[in-house]
Amino acid sequence: MLDALELTLASTYLPRQAKTPFLQHMSNKVDLLKYLIRLAHETKSMNTKRYAALEQQVVEMGRMIGGWMKSMS
Repeated sequence: MLDALELTLASTYLPRQAKTPFLQHMSNKVDLLKYLIRLAHETKSMNTKRYAALEQQVVEMGRMIGGWMKSMS
């Protein structure tokens, strides 16, 4: 999560044409976060209520990044 936040902050100050690689990397980090949250739930390290709340937030992050990437093209 911290990596994704760091990439978000870094890409904010970049020129438009330089943001795409950062956004792609950020998207990959969010995908990894989704996987880790799902893994924690499947191994019973996280209860279903917490999993549902986190999953919803991470999916929303992915949508926001996707929209940002779309606006770059």
